[in-house]
Amino acid sequence: MTAMMGDLEDVLTALKRSSKGRLSYDRNWKEERRTQEIISEVKLNTSAITISPKCLTNGSVHKSKSCAKYKVIESSNDGTKDTNSGPKCDTNGHNMDGVDNSGRKSSAFRLNESIDGLDLRNYEKQRQESVSEELSKRIKCLETEFRKCNEEFDEEFRLIRQKYALDAIKRINGFEDDYKALKDSISFKLMTSEDDSLTTSTKLKEIESKHQLLVEEQQRKQLDFRRKQLLVVRNEMDLVVKSVEQLCNNWETVIKSDQFFHTLKQELNLMKGLLQSIDMLSTKPDLSDLDVSSAQNLKLEVIRIKERLVADIERLRHSTQEPLELRSNAQNPSVIEATDPIPINTIESQSMSGSVDNKAFKEYLNLQKYSNEFENSFQSFVSETKFKQKRNELQLFVKTTINTISCESVEHIKDKLNRLTQLFSEKSVESGGKQINCSAKDGSLNFCISLASKMFVSVSTKQKDISLTMAPIVVFLWQRFPTFGQIFMAHMHDKCPYLVPYYPKRDAEDTDDNETKYLIACGYTISKDGTVEPEDSFINRMRAMIKLYSAVIQCNLQDNHPHGLRYAWIWISRTLNLEPRPVITAAILESFISISCHKLYRFYGKQFIKIIHFITNDYMKRIENVTQKDTKRQSLVKLQMTVEDIKKKMNRNVDHKVLAPEGLIPDYFFQNSYNHSRGTAFHFNN
Repeated sequence: MTAMMGDLEDVLTALKRSSKGRLSYDRNWKEERRTQEIISEVKLNTSAITISPKCLTNGSVHKSKSCAKYKVIESSNDGTKDTNSGPKCDTNGHNMDGVDNSGRKSSAFRLNESIDGLDLRNYEKQRQESVSEELSKRIKCLETEFRKCNEEFDEEFRLIRQKYALDAIKRINGFEDDYKALKDSISFKLMTSEDDSLTTSTKLKEIESKHQLLVEEQQRKQLDFRRKQLLVVRNEMDLVVKSVEQLCNNWETVIKSDQFFHTLKQELNLMKGLLQSIDMLSTKPDLSDLDVSSAQNLKLEVIRIKERLVADIERLRHSTQEPLELRSNAQNPSVIEATDPIPINTIESQSMSGSVDNKAFKEYLNLQKYSNEFENSFQSFVSETKFKQKRNELQLFVKTTINTISCESVEHIKDKLNRLTQLFSEKSVESGGKQINCSAKDGSLNFCISLASKMFVSVSTKQKDISLTMAPIVVFLWQRFPTFGQIFMAHMHDKCPYLVPYYPKRDAEDTDDNETKYLIACGYTISKDGTVEPEDSFINRMRAMIKLYSAVIQCNLQDNHPHGLRYAWIWISRTLNLEPRPVITAAILESFISISCHKLYRFYGKQFIKIIHFITNDYMKRIENVTQKDTKRQSLVKLQMTVEDIKKKMNRNVDHKVLAPEGLIPDYFFQNSYNHSRGTAFHFNN
């Protein structure tokens, strides 16, 4: 028992002196009766420990040289202590054999004499390496087990998914089998039902087919009947229009007054438009009763127009039977004196009514009659759908060419002239990346000429100061294609009656309808809602067309001018021989003279000076007399300023070029500027 207690004390002393964590300690060793087990484990673990004695200061290392360097503590199985192989040393290097009170050596003494510092560090290092190796082995082992578990999990998951996929396929196959069985059942029932209803279905189809044939036959008969009705209405309207045209062809001998001639022309054009509406209805694939009713209404409107025209012509016929007084030459001595010396016979007989000259009136009627016939010559090209694409291409080319005319350069004007001349010569022109052309056979040539004439008139009223730039193009086209010039003048007269010159008169009956007709005859535009064009806009449009006409006249062609300077003298003479009207007379006189006064002064000299003096001293007073106090006088003031400026320059005997307007095309443009041969276009020399 004593020996056992000694061993226990040795173990406890070794535990207290050992490094922290070197040996495990169990608090419950006594209660669990594990004393002998712990002692055996400690003996086993400490039997191989090699420790060196602690190295102390004060030269203890040198003194311990005589002591044993190493001490190995071994425990035998019978619990006896091992003997030392060398001398024992204390902490001061003295040999000693320590014995406790019980006659045994102390365990602390035995440990101290075997501990050396260097061996302890080596041991700890070896122990750490062994622990690290063991830990690495355990980690590798754990990783191997983890991979194995992961592979087993993946395999198990794959098998589960495969199982569920197989189950889903089995369920789908089951659904398909059920669907197929159900479909077969329904098909069988339908086949049975169709067999039962085959006879009934066949009979119903036969009945429906017969009914459809009857309906189609009835619709065809109704359509044929409506077309016949439409044809009858069209023929009746055509007879009415022809009778009115025949009546209008006698205007030269029947109408001796200018009171309604502009209105008559517009009414005739309206009748032709209604006739074209009937033609458009005839081209519809399906005609309804409403279309026939519309045609009947159009016929009634044509009949009403004819009745109005006949009544107007009869009234004019009765009014012309009264003798008309001619104005004496003595009433206007200044004009006669100014016109007598002119070598060409340009002064016409004076107006009988103060509104229009008789000869000018006849020329106007002939020109409008020619224009109407010209417009009818290409109606098939306008109305037929097979020409739609070609019509659109030509329309786009003409409008684009004229709309883009500008005073950019002389070369620009040459290019525009060449393109239009090539088109009117029935040659191919480039437009939109492809070649197009017009032809007299299908009416497209006349369509292009009419459209170009209207565009020149329209553009001149929309673009400011464009008349001098457009005039050379108009003159050369007029010279090369006389038909273009006639249609151009017809459109000018239609839009601006003051180019005739002609002053419309009001009807004796003061009604809204007569007032509208009067404004239209004067040149005003009426919108669809019945709104009349403002007076300022109207005056500006008339000015623009007068300037274009004057610019065409003054173009300095070397020879064969289609509408030369003598027509300027004719227009001024006819205008001054008419009674003036407020605002408009001053506006048109100023616009005309401001453009062509330099050429009139150059060729007529003193005679033109007399005309200017007559306007200043006589005619402007007459304009003031007919102008009311509340009427705008801007046009009259502008005419006075223009005439006074011309008089001052002529009194200084300046060159005619000083009177030329700004923006005038230079004379070299017209000198040897083209080579003209039949069927070829103009070619300008650089």
